[in-house]
Amino acid sequence: MAKSRRTGSGGDSSGPAAGPKLPPGVTLGPVLSGHTNYVTSVAFDPQGGTLASGSGDQTVNLWDVASGQLLHSLEGHNGLVWSVAFDPQGGTLASGSDNQTVKLWDVASGRLLRSLEGHKNWVCSVAFDRQGGTLASGSGDQTVNLWD
Repeated sequence: MAKSRRTGSGGDSSGPAAGPKLPPGVTLGPVLSGHTNYVTSVAFDPQGGTLASGSGDQTVNLWDVASGQLLHSLEGHNGLVWSVAFDPQGGTLASGSDNQTVKLWDVASGRLLRSLEGHKNWVCSVAFDRQGGTLASGSGDQTVNLWD
């Protein structure tokens, strides 16, 4: 994992390898590297200590925000992962993929809990309600499924 920290400095131009130009006073924290294809979705857990990232490499990565360390790389989708979302308690993560499924993961262990099938096209969005009892998934099949 590559980590860097940059602070915006107005007109400083350090070239392309220096990373993005940031406004004065804005600091870029750790850069999380570990996917082998583009990142399509990111979400923080409710406590803010864990970040999930979905990718075109068909994986979901779970990161420790404070250290930038990769906690788990979740494999099980057979297509690009479009969307990730934590339940309100932060113990379960949902991911939606090109393979028309929603997968539920145990955040602590990285274990696949369940695979939900019901869409006829890619799943591009997932979201939990505030209580965590219902999961919504939106799809290229022009439907929203509600899962209890």
